[in-house]
Formats: sequence, C-alpha cells, structure tokens
Amino acid sequence: MATRRIRQLIIGGAATAATALAVVAAPNASAVTYGITGVNGLAHVGTTYTLSTHVGAPNAGTQVGFWVVNPGSSTVISLGTVPVDASGNASMTWSPSVAGQYTFTANDDLTVGPNGGSTLGIQATAVPEGSMGGTGSFSAIPVIGGPLVALMKLMGLV
Repeated sequence: MATRRIRQLIIGGAATAATALAVVAAPNASAVTYGITGVNGLAHVGTTYTLSTHVGAPNAGTQVGFWVVNPGSSTVISLGTVPVDASGNASMTWSPSVAGQYTFTANDDLTVGPNGGSTLGIQATAVPEGSMGGTGSFSAIPVIGGPLVALMKLMGLV
C-alpha cells in the first residue's frame, strides 16, 4: 500500500512540476509599458509632438494603445494603436488643439482600454511656440520700462 501511495505522490509531483514549467516557459501575452515621454515643459497649440513609450519584453505583434483625456473633459478618447518596434518602443504623434491640461495613457493591454497603463500629464498653452505672445514694448511698462530697455540694449538683446 505504501508503495502505491509513494508512486501517486511522485507522479502527482511530476505533473505539477511539468505544469509549472509549461507556465514559466510560455511567452507573455502582453508586456508592461514603462512611462510616456514626448513634451519637455509646456506644449503649444498647433505644434506636433511625438509621444513614446517603452514596452518590456515585447512579442511579435505587440500593440500599444494611446489614450487621452482632453482639457475640461472626463471622457477618455483613443488616439489609436501602434505596433511595438524591435527595440520595444512605440510612438505616435499628437498636436494639442486647445489650451489646458491633457492626460495621456499608454497601455499594451488593448482589451482593458486605458486602465492600468503608464500616464503622463501635459499642459498646453495657446501662445505660439517661440513667441512671448505680446506685441508691445518694454518701454511701456510703468517705472521700470525705460531702465529695462536700456539694460537689454547693453546686453545686445534689442
């Protein structure tokens, strides 16, 4: 009787070990996104930016979905999906349409939607890139305008 019980334990243990080995050896169905990059500082309306994320251990055919919540909204909008390249990176372009706070999510598990991925908040301004937005003169600033213009001339900025 003891021999039969030992044989059952050995066979059961071997089956459990084989199952565990199969699970460990199976490839991941999806990978994890590691952050989103794309805008250093303030974004400008009408300027195009590239949003990128890195995916750990991508498999052939891995796709990343990019999602956004626009300023003044709580609705999550899909920006689309892009394939992950051989280096594990996925990128897409985006251009803010209005000023305000945008929240982005990159997620490789497309069945879940925007939940559980990497997120990034980007503030956009309506001031065109490279512009201070003004058309006046520093000399029009009361009290300090004249000295400020003189200083800027000395520095070669005007």
